[in-house]
Amino acid sequence: MTGAAHRSFPLSAAARRLACGLLALLLTACQHLPDAGDAGHRPRTLSQAAAQGRIQSLAGGGTLTPDALLEELAQADIVIVGERHDAYPHHQIEEWLVRTLPLRRPAGSYVLEMATVSQQARIDAAQRAFPEARPTDEALQAQLAWSRGWPWRQYGGLVTALMAQPAPVLAANLDRPEVENILRSGARPAGTLSGDPAIARTLADTIADSHGMRAGDDRLDGMIAVQMQRDRRMAGTLLRAPKPAILFTGNIHALKTLGVPVHLRDLRADQTLPRVKVLLLAEESAGFDGRHADYLWTGL
Repeated sequence: MTGAAHRSFPLSAAARRLACGLLALLLTACQHLPDAGDAGHRPRTLSQAAAQGRIQSLAGGGTLTPDALLEELAQADIVIVGERHDAYPHHQIEEWLVRTLPLRRPAGSYVLEMATVSQQARIDAAQRAFPEARPTDEALQAQLAWSRGWPWRQYGGLVTALMAQPAPVLAANLDRPEVENILRSGARPAGTLSGDPAIARTLADTIADSHGMRAGDDRLDGMIAVQMQRDRRMAGTLLRAPKPAILFTGNIHALKTLGVPVHLRDLRADQTLPRVKVLLLAEESAGFDGRHADYLWTGL
C-alpha cells in the first residue's frame, strides 16, 4: 500500500455519511449512541439475519453466499469487520460470525473497539465465570463496567456470545485520559504509510463533515490524532492477539485506505504481515471498492 494509493482515493460523500455514527463519538469515547431502529430487527434469528442482503467480493468480483464468505474468512489470520455502530443488523451479523466461524476453524481471539484497555481485567474475569453461571444482562453489564455509550440493546447479543467463547476477548480502545492527552497534544502515531498527508486530509474532511465543522477548525488536529491513535492501538492489539483474530470496529477504522490496516502495515513494515481480510457492513455501497475492503455486505 503506497502513499500514491492513498492520494488517489478520497472517500465519497456517501462514504463520509456512513462514517458519521463513528466520528460523532470521537471525543466522548462513544457516549450515548442512539437506539433508534434496533427494536424492529430483534425478532430475527441470526440465520435469518445472515440470509439478508448482498455480499460482494470487492477484490474478485461477483457475489458470495454466507457460507462462501465464512470459508474465505476462515483462511485469514486477521479479520477486520467494519460496522455502523447504530445499525442493529450489523451486530447480528457480528454475533453470527462469532458463533459460526469457529465451526470452520478454531478461534484465536476477538478484539473490540467497544471496550477500553482499563476494562480488560473485568472482561477476563467475566469470561472465566460465564460458563458456570450465566449472569443477567444487568449483572453482566456491571461486571464489565460496560459503557452506556455502546447501548446494550445494540451490543448485548454480541457481547454475551463473546463471553461464552473459550477464545480471549481483548479490549482495544483508548481510555478517556489517553483521549484527553492526545486531544491536547495532537500527537499522531509515527509511520510511513499512516503519515501520508492524504490520510489526514481525508480524516479532516470526514470529521468536519460529520461534526458540521469548518476546514481549519483548531479542534481538527486533536481529533485527527485521536482517530489515528485509536487505529494504532487496535492494530497493535491485533498483532499481539492470538491468531486467528477478529476485530469488530467502525467502518472508517476498518478501511484499508486509512484505518487499522494501514497501521498494521506500518507496525510490520520490515516483517511479513499476517493475512488480513476486511469485511464492511453497510446500508449502501457508498463507492467502496477493492481498495477499501475485501468484502462488502449491504442490504441488511
